[in-house]
Amino acid sequence: MTLLRPSLREVLRTEIRGRIIRGDLSPGSRINETALAGEFGTSQTPIREALLGLEKDGVLISEPRKGFRVMPLSTREVKEAYPILAQLESMALREITGFSPAKIASLRAMNEELGRVRTHPDQAIELDKNWHTELLSDCPNSRLLAIIDSLRASISRYDFAYGQEVGDLGLSYRQHAELLDHLDSKRVARAATLLKKNWTDNIQPLVRWLDSLP
Repeated sequence: MTLLRPSLREVLRTEIRGRIIRGDLSPGSRINETALAGEFGTSQTPIREALLGLEKDGVLISEPRKGFRVMPLSTREVKEAYPILAQLESMALREITGFSPAKIASLRAMNEELGRVRTHPDQAIELDKNWHTELLSDCPNSRLLAIIDSLRASISRYDFAYGQEVGDLGLSYRQHAELLDHLDSKRVARAATLLKKNWTDNIQPLVRWLDSLP
């Protein structure tokens, strides 16, 4: 089987999204398309296509005659997006027919690594994202997974920014471990409820932190 290489547009989209998530392109800042084209050694067409994709993801906003800027962080987005993602991930988990011992062992190993780096936000947030992706990877509903991936991409900058502030993902590590215990004992409903809680527990701390910003 021939593996398709990602298009230039998708490569650029991934790179620019990473800069937004890490805060290299700060909330509210304008995007200089000419500078990006020069940096990546390409025309502005694939840059613009990448930016349009990121606008669809909800991390950029376009303004007539002004171009693109990074979407500001807002408590409204947190209050709207996190409960939706919590519900969708819980739904996806319930659609998985079963977890093999090997799959649970792999998830436990990933979570133990998260526990080891939980005070290093860059590594911990990437591991947390990969853990959630792996947890739901056997869900047969590909459309549901695509929606989850898109929504997770739009809010990951909140996780990163708040992780830099708090500096410890210990709560996620503990909740993941408990969730895996439920899956190991075939208590899928309890695991799905805890997965939802894993997202919703972040809402109030995030809102308080955003409200405290100047």
